[in-house]
Amino acid sequence: MNKDRLKEIFASALGKTIMVFGDVMVDEFLYGKVDRISPEAPVPVLEFNSHVFLPGGAANAANNIRSLGGEVLLAGCIGEDFAGERLLQELARRGISTDGLITASGKPTTLKTRVIAHTQQVVRIDREERAPINSTVEGGIKEYIKGNLEKVDAVLVSDYGKGTVTEGVLKELVVRCREPRKPIVADSKTLFIDCYKGVAALTPNVAEAERFTGIKVAGEESLVEVGRRLLELLDAKAVLLTRAEQGMSLFEKGGDVTHIPAISTEVHDVTGAGDTVAAAFALALAAEATIKEAAFVANLAAAVVVRKVGTATATPEEVTEILHEWKGSS
Repeated sequence: MNKDRLKEIFASALGKTIMVFGDVMVDEFLYGKVDRISPEAPVPVLEFNSHVFLPGGAANAANNIRSLGGEVLLAGCIGEDFAGERLLQELARRGISTDGLITASGKPTTLKTRVIAHTQQVVRIDREERAPINSTVEGGIKEYIKGNLEKVDAVLVSDYGKGTVTEGVLKELVVRCREPRKPIVADSKTLFIDCYKGVAALTPNVAEAERFTGIKVAGEESLVEVGRRLLELLDAKAVLLTRAEQGMSLFEKGGDVTHIPAISTEVHDVTGAGDTVAAAFALALAAEATIKEAAFVANLAAAVVVRKVGTATATPEEVTEILHEWKGSS
């Protein structure tokens, strides 16, 4: 991958539309500093400084696609609550359509609150309900997908196991994408094997891949076994396995295995990095990059966001700038 080719991919990504379907969330951050311990209990006292709300989960993936130059349609559900209202506001500010977010009565919007002292996360509080969406909400999401699928170039499924991604929607989505050959990239914490069969690619981390296959990664041999087993289970074109500081490993249906080294960097926060990987990978595929090129773009985009504190996005300029730090660049 060189700078000219990277610029070509981003130029081709302009105007490409990705449908993101999955568990939308709100990421709340409380920032401050700590310089003393509470006299009431052995815990730090945070002197509050600032407070932000950001799109999280599938909404973060959508935000990354938008930041990287693509267009996005977002399908999912929100609750009748403050977090849902705030998410709609934040998405609207970023030019992301909220027409595909169905309101679910009785199911709250997932809200993750992180307390940050200086640049260090102190604690995270999750407010969520993992029960599956009801048939009314599921029907609304199906209708939105059916009515808008012809407008998109690729689909990203962002499944955090919060109940939005159901077998019924998945099966219909895969069938509808098969004939026009719209690639589906799946970023999933759960795995409905039968439903995901035929997707273009899966982007798990090592822990998820181990859980999906029942194989423990203990070295090069078992790593390759896990990748090939996932390809077999899903009948996918590729599996992009993220490996934290060890980079990524790409397994392709034809048998190719490519290990992509991580860019040496100071990691400030890995919040949402997986969303960035899946978003960049899906957008690059929509821009007709090869699978290997799309994996390289995803690796670069991830290196950009982990340098930032909080749920972050990458821009084409930032990704291009960081390319020279990748030891495989030319």
